[in-house]
Amino acid sequence: MDAVSIREAKYKTQSILGVINDTIEVGIAKIKGEESAALEVAIIKATRQDEVVPKEKHVATLLEAYHRNAHGVTADIIILGLYKRLEENTKAWLVTLKTLIVFHRLMREAKPSFQVELLRHGDGTGSAPFLSLESFADQTTKDTLDYSLWIRVYSAYLSDRLVTLRVTHFDPVLIKVVEEEEANFKSMTITELLEYVSCLQRLLGRLTDCIPEGAAQSNDITILACSLALQELDPLYSATKAAVQALLGRIFLTDKADADQGAELVQAHQVLLSKLHRLLAIGTIPGLQGIVKLATVEPLSDETVSKVVEYAKNATKDPPKPTANLLGFQSFLVTPESVSAAGACAPASAALAAAAAEPAADAEPFDPFAPPPSPPKPPADPLDKVMHQVFGGALEALELAVKQDVTGEKVIESPGSAAAPPTPTAAAPALPSESPTEGTSPAATA
Repeated sequence: MDAVSIREAKYKTQSILGVINDTIEVGIAKIKGEESAALEVAIIKATRQDEVVPKEKHVATLLEAYHRNAHGVTADIIILGLYKRLEENTKAWLVTLKTLIVFHRLMREAKPSFQVELLRHGDGTGSAPFLSLESFADQTTKDTLDYSLWIRVYSAYLSDRLVTLRVTHFDPVLIKVVEEEEANFKSMTITELLEYVSCLQRLLGRLTDCIPEGAAQSNDITILACSLALQELDPLYSATKAAVQALLGRIFLTDKADADQGAELVQAHQVLLSKLHRLLAIGTIPGLQGIVKLATVEPLSDETVSKVVEYAKNATKDPPKPTANLLGFQSFLVTPESVSAAGACAPASAALAAAAAEPAADAEPFDPFAPPPSPPKPPADPLDKVMHQVFGGALEALELAVKQDVTGEKVIESPGSAAAPPTPTAAAPALPSESPTEGTSPAATA
């Protein structure tokens, strides 16, 4: 027996053992008789190790149970039950791929809170690591290697789909009208818009990698998974295209760092479009006809890309100030230029024309973003002037006396401010005494 026959016999044996193990687990779940038994049975039967797509009735059981109780125990049983299937079958491509399909069906058809629950069961980094199987490999046969390659690209898409939802709140199933997303772009900062474009481009890149190759092109299970992913291509591409157009409208008002990142995203958009053309060619694969519904792929012109790259190359650290025309309020501003333009279209008054024709020599250029001038000083109170006239001299004399008392030095007054000497007054005449004093002659008393 050659090596190929040995591998095929080993693969059949593993498949039989897997089916037997799944049957035993179903029996154990039924014996428990708990409320969660029905969910455990549905999970095992939907992902059992046989080459049959997950049956609709088992997936419907999970969807109905989650709709009845979208939070709490039901969500935990479903998510942990599916995660257990991935953990116990790390090299069984059938169980792994069917589990990913069930996850994807729930992400698409269950309430939006199911994806929030998936993120809650993650590792705290904002993603679900159990959906990322980048190192998965089932090396039993040559065909299982092709299936393993498909599992790696498909799981990477599902993982990035959750990350995109967390960062941008974008869901390719929930979005109905792209114009709603375009309205959100106006309220985003340039940093938020750059992150939005980057996330959508990364997710679109993951989706363009979802092309089955080799034996995966003729397997019903991989075709089902591929059709689920391709149904999300049109809304994802439309949203990415609208986001790039919004970025082009604002990139010429960014600083050096944002301009460089924006130029990289614009160039990456062109590369993605070339990969999209390759993805559209898989419509010829049996089972995928009519699945890819995408409008005409319109790449950016070379002139637009060149302008963006040139601006990023010459951009400065500080972003340029937007002009009034870009902000949309040119008609509300009165500038010397607008006054002269109005004079050319309609006759203006002589005073206005003179003011517009002869601007001040030292006038600064008009800046609509300059801070407003400081308010004028309030007029002087007339009462303060009257009080100063009435009590001004007395207040100055009091201040001078206090200064002399504190310093102990005589303050020399200026001639203008020195007080005038007092005018001498005549002494009052002495009154004659009625009885002369003893020892005093009358002559002396007179």
